[in-house]
Order: sequence, then C-alpha cells, then structure tokens
Amino acid sequence: MKILTSNPGIMKIFTCTLAMLLLTVMAFSQAALCPAYFKRNNGQGTCGIDGQLRLTYNTCPPYAPIIDSVITNGVKANVVFALPDTTTCQKFGYVSYCVIGGNMPPASLWMIYFHTSVDANKFGCLVPEGGVLPIVINSFSAARSSENIVLNWQVSANENIKSFEIEKSNGKGYMTIAEINASGKGNGNAYHFEDLDNSTTTNDYRLKVIGMDGSYTYSAVRSVKGKNGGDSYTIFPNPARGNSNITVAGISEPTDVQVMDNSGRILKTITVNNYSTVKLNGLQKGLYMIRIINRTSGIVSIKKLTIVE
Repeated sequence: MKILTSNPGIMKIFTCTLAMLLLTVMAFSQAALCPAYFKRNNGQGTCGIDGQLRLTYNTCPPYAPIIDSVITNGVKANVVFALPDTTTCQKFGYVSYCVIGGNMPPASLWMIYFHTSVDANKFGCLVPEGGVLPIVINSFSAARSSENIVLNWQVSANENIKSFEIEKSNGKGYMTIAEINASGKGNGNAYHFEDLDNSTTTNDYRLKVIGMDGSYTYSAVRSVKGKNGGDSYTIFPNPARGNSNITVAGISEPTDVQVMDNSGRILKTITVNNYSTVKLNGLQKGLYMIRIINRTSGIVSIKKLTIVE
C-alpha cells in the first residue's frame, strides 16, 4: 500500500498513529496470554521429582506462552521450565510446565516473562498463586477377609501427595499402623493394604493423606467388625413356599439384601437402613442364597433359603 502526501507533517502524524496502534494491538494480545493464577507441586508429579507448574487461564491462549524467567521480590529465580504442554487447556483450563532445572521459588506472587513461538519479544505477567493442587480421595473401603482387613482407596491429584498414613482405632484413640508412599504416577491411582486382625471387637480405619507441602487431610472412617462378628439376621420360614418374609435384624447402617439363584445370578437387591422385614414374591422351587452386604464396612454374610413349592 502506498501513501501519497506532499506534507511531511501529515506523514509524521500518520507514522506515529500507526505505531501506537501496533503497540496497542501487541499489548492487548500479550495481556490475553497472561494467566489468571498458578498452581504448583514440588515433586513426585507427572514431571518427576523436580516439580510441575500449572498456569490457569480464563480463556486458553491462541499461542502457548514459553517461560523465559521468573522474578520474585525483585530477584530472578533459579528455575528453568520445559516447553508448555497445552493438551489439558481446553478441558481443564490450564497449561502445564515441567521443571527441568533449579527449584520453584516459594513466593506466592511471581512476575513471569514469556515469549511465544510466533513472537520472540518478551512480555511480563504478574501472576498470583492459586494454591497447591488439591488432594481428592475418590473412594475408600475397608472389609474383612478371614483374618485380614482389606483396605482399598483411590485418589486424584496424586502428583501432590507425598504419602498415606493408615490409622486404626478400637475406640481408644487412633494409632498409625502403616505408611505408604504415593506412587506419583499421575491422577487416579489406586492403592491397597491388608491389616492382619484377629480381634473380635469392631475397629475403625481412616487415611491420613499427606501433601507434598506438609498439609494433610483425612478420609471418612470405615468400621469393620471383629472376627466372627458379622451382621446377624434370620430367614423365616425356611424352608418356605413361594413367598417368604425375610427378617433382617441387627442392622443400623445401609445394607443390601441380595437374592441369588444357585448359579450366583442376582435376582433382586433391596436396600434397608435398620430393622426391616423384606418380603420376597414369586420365587420358584429351588435353592437360593441370601447375601447381606453392609455398605459401610463391606462385611458380607450369606445364608441359604429353600423354596419347596
């Protein structure tokens, strides 16, 4: 495009206006590349022992910002980040960076200098910390298997977890019976532990989940009855005719009553919360198994029911 003018003053004004417009566009585009906040962990993450940084955006940037340096309290931090991983931005809203040298600074407000693959010019963003990555316990169960108590649990944000302490109580306070290091293999990791327990008393189990930063959280408590202390219930009449009332006694927690045929196929499941009479209709002549599952402790009891006509 040619600009024709014989007036040098007009040409200077046009040049200055165009330069200001370009600077405004550049400043706007760089502002769009600045994250809203950052989160970090200091080891055992998907990046390995050196740590991971997540920059969260209100809108995913069109070009992934490449980190040049981090300034905290006026001092350049001794940390080097790998190229950004943008695969999680559209779904989760963050861009991930692995530490490949040095250590992330402890300050909660960083001045981060970036450039992009399409623009080598550096720009700075003042970024606050949004907190460490959260620890989430997706599930936790405890159930007796003969003389062992089998504990299973699953967590997310596993990269921010240092270890698990397994605590046990017989009503006189909790004590730690084992400690398991987090595997650090990514989100959704499952864990398993077995506690040898021959007692006849009820024991409570809980997890103390310890984060990389020293913080911790507790799981829900799971109660397991002692050996030979399963839920007691009666089936009457037994043998029975086509219809039978099953009386479930001694249950104070949500419990599943399952009727199974002789091949193990579940025909019916009824959930009760306390003392209940469950009426079963339409059972054909044959042998059935009545399985009671305590949904809190996982304790399973089985009795036979015979239908004669």
